[in-house]
Amino acid sequence: MLPTFAVTDSMKYSLADLDRLKWLVASQIFAPRHEGWLVRSERQRRAAATAALENCQHAAAKSADEANALRAYEFIDFVSEMPDAQVQEFVLREVHRQLTIGRRGSTPGHYRKEAARPAGYRPAGEADIPVLVRELTAWLAGDTQTHTVLKAGIAHIQLLAIHPFTTGNGSTTRAVSGLFLQKSQFSFRKMLNLELTLAHVRDRYISTVTTTLGAEFSNGYDATRWLEFYTAAVSIAAQDLVNRLNNWHRLSLDLGKDDAEMGLPSRLVDGHLYAMGTGQITRSEYMDLTGMSELAATRDLAKLVDKGLLTYEGKTKSRVYRPKR
Repeated sequence: MLPTFAVTDSMKYSLADLDRLKWLVASQIFAPRHEGWLVRSERQRRAAATAALENCQHAAAKSADEANALRAYEFIDFVSEMPDAQVQEFVLREVHRQLTIGRRGSTPGHYRKEAARPAGYRPAGEADIPVLVRELTAWLAGDTQTHTVLKAGIAHIQLLAIHPFTTGNGSTTRAVSGLFLQKSQFSFRKMLNLELTLAHVRDRYISTVTTTLGAEFSNGYDATRWLEFYTAAVSIAAQDLVNRLNNWHRLSLDLGKDDAEMGLPSRLVDGHLYAMGTGQITRSEYMDLTGMSELAATRDLAKLVDKGLLTYEGKTKSRVYRPKR
């Protein structure tokens, strides 16, 4: 049985705001290559944010989680472009598999076979997991009455309530609810970074989940408070995206003019713009953006450093270039 909820004035306000923000993002005009850069940049930022939400203190494990998350978000972007694909059970399990490959104590893509007590909470029994997950995915595919963003929020909280996997439930839940939004009219062009918004309010995120679910899994629990939080968080993430896209437009116009006055060829302008817009650029990223060879990319980036536009850290092969101004 799925959770119950009431549609409150707070939710209505957030959903109305999301209709406005959805239109603002959809109406933005980009060069195709620029949109590709922005999608890739947000994918990387989402991966870093969801890994940070796991609160892993070990640097190597955190780096592995981030690499796994990036691969999972690439898979999500691929699935979101398939017209007939739904958020089905096998998709959920594949997302989990991608997120937890190599993680200690995990069985990637497989439901847990034992009882669990995450942070003192008693989730659904292991024998009930397949039925509960199929009930949820069937509802997501078949319900036509509930607002899309509310459905994504229900998917988020219900997966946390079920706790279907031994590890990786939080990251899987965030990824799957994001996939559901990307498959809808609230796709925000695959650039919505809800993970970063949640990372900024991590304590409130956790406390809202804890208060909503109580001490143990129960059928028909009240998800109203969670949905108020969730819809507000999506609205904040969407407004952040609008601000980011507006800044990108201003930046591209200003840099295009300034760099052209310096006599830089278009590929160097693109490299500088990418570094300014995303915070950094590597040689391999520059090669992907421009199609230049390894040697030519090294020379081009060195030229941007000589011009005082970039600085760098690290050895040549792993060097990261960052904007100087």
